[in-house]
Amino acid sequence: YWSVGIEDDFFSDMVDMDWGHDWHLIRRSGDALYFFCKQVWLAGKVRENWRESIRKCSDAFVRLWVREGQFGQFVSQETGEIRVGRTASGAIASAGLALAARLLRNPRYLEVAEESARYYVREFLDRGYTSGGPGEASQCPDSESAFGLLESLVTLYEETGESAWIPLAEKAAWLAASWVMPYDFTFPPESSFGRLDMRTTGTVWANVQNKHSAPGICTLSGVSLLKLYRATGEPRYLELCAQIGHAISQYLSRADRPVFGMPDGWMCERVNTSDWERPQT
Repeated sequence: YWSVGIEDDFFSDMVDMDWGHDWHLIRRSGDALYFFCKQVWLAGKVRENWRESIRKCSDAFVRLWVREGQFGQFVSQETGEIRVGRTASGAIASAGLALAARLLRNPRYLEVAEESARYYVREFLDRGYTSGGPGEASQCPDSESAFGLLESLVTLYEETGESAWIPLAEKAAWLAASWVMPYDFTFPPESSFGRLDMRTTGTVWANVQNKHSAPGICTLSGVSLLKLYRATGEPRYLELCAQIGHAISQYLSRADRPVFGMPDGWMCERVNTSDWERPQT
């Protein structure tokens, strides 16, 4: 899929850049494939070109895997060749392929989903970090790819029924949990968040480059934690899911409770617990 669409124009990730004109963040297509499959399942009877779109994307992931043994981080929008590799940017793609396998009745997609998930466990999770999820944070460790891998491991458990995926999903959940704020920061009373009595428990740090946490898990809902709780009976996964969910709504700007003067329904992604954005004098 294309990285960016503005009305009738479509671009790679490097919009208005002097270099990298064909760079596409592979995580984008991984996210799109996963959620597109879920949307088609919910919609029931759908247009055939929707299924064809899912098939083309899945086939592209399979070709990339067979040729490179990885999904990389950035690939050429035009040829699919890897421009930057060796990250966990595509960890969510394993979930997308697993769903596509059932939707399109293609067992090859599930084979690649399982192979790629084991690769991410071996090369990243077992080493204690994941990277490459955010397009702007180079290859520093991040939470987005960790939660993406968790989503894939839980999805593979659901699609295969194999209990071997559960311990791996738990390990991914432990890593993902390390990115979630476990306490309420004390904001200065005169600050915007101090006046609003904001709580930080359950906000999620995106990566080590950004100096703030944020409401929610970027593009994911946290349903993988709920499903993991149901599979294991371990209440801490449910508690973590609840903490993340409860943190989100308080950062939503409302007419009766504006945040930073934003319009109703807007939300700021930055939960600053430091002065990193303070102008330097």
